[in-house]
Order: sequence, then structure tokens, then C-alpha cells
Amino acid sequence: MSKVNLQNRPIVAFDPSVKEHRKIFFDAMKYRTWGRSPIRFWLEEDNYNLIDQIQKKLARYYMAKEFGSFETKDTSLREGEIRTRPNPHFIKV
Repeated sequence: MSKVNLQNRPIVAFDPSVKEHRKIFFDAMKYRTWGRSPIRFWLEEDNYNLIDQIQKKLARYYMAKEFGSFETKDTSLREGEIRTRPNPHFIKV
């Protein structure tokens, strides 16, 4: 059994709007260990590792904070889904 399991730290979803979560992630990257973390973050999506998932959430958080939320009129996208390819109808000037 690992030390992480023995310490019984609470498991939470990473929320980039919580300052403590951002600080814990920063410390983990700085010291290259999760050993100092008072909580554990759980992996929400199977196709990512935890670091990629948190970086993706942080990027979305800071982009929304800087530029506002992403609004789309595209009816082909489901709610919460974003376009992953560039708009083919965009004309460079």
C-alpha cells in the first residue's frame, strides 16, 4: 500500500477558481512531488493524465478570465463543447 493511501487525504476534483487548488498544483510542479499536498485530485477523464487534465482546466480558466467565456452560435456543437478545428470560412484580410 502506498503512502498516499495511508495518509487518508481527501479526494477532490481540481477547481481552478479555488486559490488553494492552484497553490497545491504549483507546489507539486515546483517540488516535483504530490507528497506535500494536503488533498488528492482525482482524474475525471480517462484519456488524460492528472497533470494534463489540470493544465487544460487552468488554461480554460485563465483564457476565460482574460477574454471572457466562449460563446458560439454553431448549432452543430453540443452544450459545453468547443470547436477543435479552425473555422474554414474565416477569411484573412
